[in-house]
This record gives sequence, structure tokens and C-alpha cells, in this order.
Amino acid sequence: MKKLLSVIDIPERSSFYGPDKGISLMKDYALDGFELVYCGQNMNTFSRENIVGLHLPFFADWVNFWLEDHEFLDHDFGSRSAWINFFGGETREDMVDFYQASLRKALELEVEYVVFHVSQVSLDETFTYKARHSDATVINCAIELINAILGPFKEELQTSRLPAPAFLMENLWWAGLNLLDPVLTQNLIDGVDYPNKGFLLDTGHLICAQPSIETEAEAADWIISCLKQHRQLLPYFKGIHLHSSLSRPYVPVSRDLPVWKDLSYEERYAESYYHVEAIDKHELWNLPRLKEILDLLPAEFLVYEFKYNSKEELCNKLRQQVNFVEVALEEGEIHEKIRRTNIS
Repeated sequence: MKKLLSVIDIPERSSFYGPDKGISLMKDYALDGFELVYCGQNMNTFSRENIVGLHLPFFADWVNFWLEDHEFLDHDFGSRSAWINFFGGETREDMVDFYQASLRKALELEVEYVVFHVSQVSLDETFTYKARHSDATVINCAIELINAILGPFKEELQTSRLPAPAFLMENLWWAGLNLLDPVLTQNLIDGVDYPNKGFLLDTGHLICAQPSIETEAEAADWIISCLKQHRQLLPYFKGIHLHSSLSRPYVPVSRDLPVWKDLSYEERYAESYYHVEAIDKHELWNLPRLKEILDLLPAEFLVYEFKYNSKEELCNKLRQQVNFVEVALEEGEIHEKIRRTNIS
């Protein structure tokens, strides 16, 4: 299993990783490389051979666009020009082109996998938790979009000297892939027409899917319970975003909308973004039973995905996370040896 660090290649953060393009981080913390959050930049901060995975860009609120509900979009965004500017176009083909450009970058970098969100939430829904679209609707739309994105690449990959990168779908806690219904998760994996497909478990997002969780023990129990309900699908879980998000009592099961009647879509988006950050905290994973979680999954990639705002904070947190994972794995092996000894 490769151990990676989630990074974002933007100018404001280039100094975090040093002039050696993150190589010292890899050596100091036994990393096998990086998962890069792609933002359309030139991506010069990291050597391409150390970029193992690419997190594709995403639209949190996209299903209404895909369903061509222009009347709703006009109302929700405030004007037709606002949503056309936001999505960079006004047709399904424009959205497909956007994602295909990102996927071509992934092929250019020869990454081993890409990450794609299967989720839908509007700005209002981040506060009210009242979804306009069902999980099934979002998943069906996602299947259409993903197949449209990947279609042209299947023949190209068949003649390529390189293996097809894994297309890993990540869970969130909004409508869509939230790992609350194994039947819908099965429908999603069955519907995607691509040879190397799978899931990426985001541990923090799965905790957010159960707002009543208050303790680390409850969070670990919840994750293991959800995974066991997906027992038949566990072979598809090829990656893990490891972080924690114990956001109660902040987490809003339902909350009134802020006063933003006269705000532009961009202003409302910014306010919603900070609100979601308070829910999805991306803290270090120090919950129990990590070895049990890892043993359930055939994951090839373990990605440390915590927040950091300086090089010092990055190194301090990375040291803590690596140490915790190593101890958890060692303790798990010791406990297993003791169990086997007692049985024999």
C-alpha cells in the first residue's frame, strides 16, 4: 500500500514543499509520493514521477445543470450569465469537455489513479440539509456524466503502453455516493463503463454522514459498520483519504439560511465554503481501530489528507499522522499474533 500526501499545486503553497519539489518530505516521512488536487495550474511544484494520483476538479452543485433545468439555474444563480460563467458553458458537452481536459492532464502525468466526487449539494442545501435530488438521481446523473467523460479514452487506453489509471469515486455526505445504501453503491459501480474502476473511501466524509457522532469510538464503529454493510463491494475500495471530522456540536442537521438575499452567487459561495469547512474539518486521524478498517479494504493507496496552512504545520501534522499509522499497524499485528497464539 502506497502512502501519499494530499497536496495542491498553487503558488501560495509552493514554499511549503521546498525547492526540492517535496523530495525531502518523502524521505523524512516515508512517503511514496503525492496525490495532487488539480486546479488547472501548470503543476511545476512537484516532479511528475512523484505524482501518484490526481484529484480531478469538481462542481459541488452540478446536477441541475446536467438535467438542463435552466429555469432553476437562473433563479438559483441570480441570472443566466452567472451560471454560464460558473460552469464555463451552458451545455452538457461543455461540462464533459471540462472534465476531459483534466483527465488528459492525468494521462499526461501517467498517474496511477484519479479521484472523482459523486455528490450534489447547492449552497442552500449545505445549510438546510434538504436535498432537492435523491441519492439515486445523483448517482444516475453521475453514471451518465462519467461514461461521457471516459468514453473517448477507452479505445485510446487500449492501444497505450501504459495501464489505464484507476477511476476512483469518492464518497461525500451529501446526496449521491454517501455509502449509506449498498444497493445504490452497487448501481453506481455497475453503471460505470470503464475497466479499472473503484471507490476511494474518505473517512472524514463518512463520519459527516452521521451527524449524531460525538466521540472517536463512535466514529470508528460507524465507519466499520458501513464498510461491513458493503462487504460484497469492498474489493472495489482501492484508496483511502485518511482524516477525521468530529464536527459536533457545530454540524447542522438543519440550519436557517444566512441573510444573503442581496449577495452575488460568488459571495454566497464564499460564505457556504467556510460553513462547509467547519463541518468537514480534515483533522488528523487518531481514532481507534485503524488496523481493522485497513484490513477490511484491499486499498492500494493511503492518502494523508489533513489541513495545514504553513510548512511548519504541515511537518508537525505529518509527523504525528505517520507515527499514529505506524503504531496502529504495529499494534494491530501484535494483537493478531496474540489472538492466533491463544487460538492455537
